[in-house]
Amino acid sequence: MWYNKLRLYVPFNLPPEGGNNGGNNGGNNGTVIVYDPFTMVSINGDDATGQRMNPAKPFQTIRAAITASQPEDIIKITPGNYEEGSLPIKRNLKLYFYEGAIVSSGNDEPIFSDDNAIIDIDGKYHFTIRGNGEFRNVGRELTCAFVFKYFDMVADIEAKYVSGLYIENAIAKVSNAIFENHFNMINGRATFENCIIRDADIGLQTMYSLDNLKFRNCTFIRRGFNPNYNAKFGSYHENCININKLTGLQSDIEFYLCDFISFLDAPHIFIAQNTDTGVTIQLFGCRFYNGSFPLQKSLVYQNLGSPATMDMVFNLKGNISNVPSAGIPVVFAAPETAITATSNFQLSDFDIA
Repeated sequence: MWYNKLRLYVPFNLPPEGGNNGGNNGGNNGTVIVYDPFTMVSINGDDATGQRMNPAKPFQTIRAAITASQPEDIIKITPGNYEEGSLPIKRNLKLYFYEGAIVSSGNDEPIFSDDNAIIDIDGKYHFTIRGNGEFRNVGRELTCAFVFKYFDMVADIEAKYVSGLYIENAIAKVSNAIFENHFNMINGRATFENCIIRDADIGLQTMYSLDNLKFRNCTFIRRGFNPNYNAKFGSYHENCININKLTGLQSDIEFYLCDFISFLDAPHIFIAQNTDTGVTIQLFGCRFYNGSFPLQKSLVYQNLGSPATMDMVFNLKGNISNVPSAGIPVVFAAPETAITATSNFQLSDFDIA
């Protein structure tokens, strides 16, 4: 991987491993092995003496290292607390954050923002973060750690913790992170993979297709009573776990092989439609498990529009619920119409392993 590379020049006369006479035991026969160098950032570094692509001369701040960098550079950030905000972005810059590297903004501003991108004329900006860094805007509920607005911005973020993401027109991916705080998207596309999305306020301001917002192998956790995910606009969920998540839906959404686990006296999925826009809800191979309130509904739809006849499509295939046989897993309200178990929504006394 690019973040493990270091430039090493192997001498032509280096003897092979295990002996001094060449042979087939690892001799390089005059080969020069070249790995890319990188720039280092350390809390014990010095911005005055730090040097680009010389890890022996680390910078003290991330900002100074980025300012000195060139497109395609690799910057490694060692453990420590870095209080830096509105950091600039350069095209195709790659940053690796070691475990224990924590970055926070000292003001009501994002940590990274492409408002501060250093513009050139070479097309898309591929901005990459890898490792186990933490990006925290603690106590700033509406201030996201990352803000991406440019049409040409493609951000790929791997992290241990991310406090908020705002996307406007850009493309972003977040993986392996605990995600909290706030997520908002106006146009653009976003993908979350292998994330724990915990007590996050997710709001979308533009109508989307299922391709614009995707969650794969994610776990949604709601610890308080307020919903942590209000999926008003289109999104796709695959192999996700939803714990105590009350979902309000007002546009197309698909859940594929997902588990819904609730210990609250509330439906797993609650749909309150108050517009004339048609909505398609797709549930394929999902499991709905009620813990403390076994008779609670898995899916409730309430039509709040006037008139109460709108283009609402439910595509339910291969789902199961542990609602007792006397219960009703799905309810249509206004007018209140109960749907009993069918081959596409079975009742079972299964338990969550």
